[in-house]
Amino acid sequence: MKTRNMLLAHAKTISAASVIALCMGAGTLAAPLVTQAQSFESTQRQPIDSIVAVVNDGVIMRSELNDRVAQIEQQAQAQGGTLPPGSALQAQVLERMILDEIQLQLANRSNLSIDDTELNRQLRTIAESNNMTLDQFANAVEADGMTLAEVREDIRREMLMRQVQQRQVGQRVSVSDRDVQRVLDQQGNQNSDQAFVEEIRARHVLVDPIADLPLLITTGEPAGIGPELVLMLAAQGHLPAQAVAIGDVDMLRKRAAALGLDVALLETSPGQVVAACAGQLPVWPVALSEPATPGVLNPANAGYVLATLELAVAACQAGQAAAIVTAPLHKGVIIEGGYSGFTGHTEWLRDACGVDEVVMMLATDAALHANAPDWQGSGDLRVALVTTHLPLRQVADAITVARVTRISRLLADDLVRQFGIASPRIAVCGLNPHAGEDGHLGHEELETIIPALESLRAQGLDIQGPLPADTLFTPRHLAGVDAVLAMYHDQGLAVLKYAGFGQAANITLGLPLVRTSVDHGTALDLAGKGVADPGSLRVALSLARRLAEQRAQTARQA
Repeated sequence: MKTRNMLLAHAKTISAASVIALCMGAGTLAAPLVTQAQSFESTQRQPIDSIVAVVNDGVIMRSELNDRVAQIEQQAQAQGGTLPPGSALQAQVLERMILDEIQLQLANRSNLSIDDTELNRQLRTIAESNNMTLDQFANAVEADGMTLAEVREDIRREMLMRQVQQRQVGQRVSVSDRDVQRVLDQQGNQNSDQAFVEEIRARHVLVDPIADLPLLITTGEPAGIGPELVLMLAAQGHLPAQAVAIGDVDMLRKRAAALGLDVALLETSPGQVVAACAGQLPVWPVALSEPATPGVLNPANAGYVLATLELAVAACQAGQAAAIVTAPLHKGVIIEGGYSGFTGHTEWLRDACGVDEVVMMLATDAALHANAPDWQGSGDLRVALVTTHLPLRQVADAITVARVTRISRLLADDLVRQFGIASPRIAVCGLNPHAGEDGHLGHEELETIIPALESLRAQGLDIQGPLPADTLFTPRHLAGVDAVLAMYHDQGLAVLKYAGFGQAANITLGLPLVRTSVDHGTALDLAGKGVADPGSLRVALSLARRLAEQRAQTARQA
């Protein structure tokens, strides 16, 4: 029962008003589901088990109701709370179970699902909130007479119901426990019933200011796989609530038809709120210069790609969007299109936002430093870069004390601001083999990297290194590390992409807005064939929303 209490304590309060609409299919927004929930009270002798409620095509059994009531009673007893009398409590619990069943049915009809990446991350959060490692949490589950599979299924159900709320409720609540506690502290001493009421009220009045803002997806190179990845997620119902694509509507429509994807495109514009259902894709239109053919680059459309980015940045700067997620572009064709100074998304966004320095970081939860070898996703692997898109011949000259110091500081600051890590721990790679071998294999460590790190440590930053890159990415060195700082592109990203290619995302740190992207390129050889994997885009979308929410929460707590 301790495990049940941990899960119940961690779960967010769900309002009965959350279920307001049902998306029945592509292009259709239906009225609220009419629920025929009938309670059965038998005057006859109760059988071993019986049906207490019918919810559409599902049922709630007497044994399920009894189990849920027993869980709540034990939790209340452990916390010193009071509950209504037996019959009233059963009626309230049954009503909640009916609402839960409705939401799960809505999730099924809307093709919503929870992937293992999100589920594992939630398990880690629950374990950490109870000051446990994942191994300790698994042992506690077994000691409580449950299986890990049962706990995972409980959490999956809660997350599915939360997805339904996020897709259907106009204003969603994203409130930290600290936010709630601030409100409760202002209420003074109260009895347990009043405190419970005030906590629910606090969670519903502290509304995340970015909750209604769209999550913008720039569709990238029109000849690449970016447009179809967005269309695939829309057709599958895997786009997050209020996601909006930016691109050429006619191109997207033709690409969907060619791939046999049943997607209704909804033309909209900045400032309009559109909550799409499975099979729908809101689009902010930007016109191509010339028609696009999958797999065939056309420099004439270079300006189109940059125009989608310009619109996205302008919307974020005007407070009309929560974050930007970028599908891949092709650097070469943009340069050929007349933009000779273009070096990539990261540098373009730096200049567009008017900041001096940004950091490129990729993240995946397919970590190399898992607490348990057979537990996938038990820790995030985050790799940031001191240099990005530079020829290898130029890397050593670009690594200076000032640059290492600036990048390290930006990385630490955004681990706090966007990831909510209070005291980030960073491990730094050396540039040369064996981190220079005390100067025998290069002097960059002695002359540049070590002085920079010593200065940062003197300022209170928890930063290790420089460490040999060939051994840093091993469980012993990664244990307890929040991010790795690599000196150049392939030094860090080869390892990360091996660990989680297709399930990783690119994040630009140091911007005044949230930007994530996929971990792959335009894949021209796959474009138009419908075989590309949208997994990385899905990760990037989920991460962008979480980073935007964490960023807003950090700002509130400052």
